[in-house]
Amino acid sequence: MVLITLAGGLIPSFSLVVILYSYGYRKEAIYSLFFLMLVVLFTLYLKNLFHRPRPFWTGSLNLFREEDIEQSSGVLGYAIECKSGYSFPSGHTSRIAVFAGVTHYNKNPYFLLLSILVELSRIYLILHFLSDVVFGWFIGVIVGYILSLLIDKIISEKSRFR
Repeated sequence: MVLITLAGGLIPSFSLVVILYSYGYRKEAIYSLFFLMLVVLFTLYLKNLFHRPRPFWTGSLNLFREEDIEQSSGVLGYAIECKSGYSFPSGHTSRIAVFAGVTHYNKNPYFLLLSILVELSRIYLILHFLSDVVFGWFIGVIVGYILSLLIDKIISEKSRFR
């Protein structure tokens, strides 16, 4: 699950743009790049607006106490690496969902499956609540899908008038 969740990180997300571009999906790569920047800014804004604590901050296990950190292992070991930042919405989920929105618009379901796996991994690793990842997923898919439709429509209308 740790490897799956890393797919939604900043560096892997921008690396996916390069991979899309290098495999000939230039339009999808350009759309994804701009939409990723938009989603990153929007999720940061929402995180700072809502200040929702992460799940492992709210239970009996407080990963900011040294004795709890020493006792934690496995799944919670990854949560220690992500102890800063707020929970709502999930940035990892929204970033990978941008690819799902852009590529699903073009009938490619692979990123849709990957985005669902990243969403589940964020919950499994106790980094987000269900509502965090669902809302993050909708942000990414809506931005990716709707903006792809709008841009394509604008481009086709401009080319029609030439």
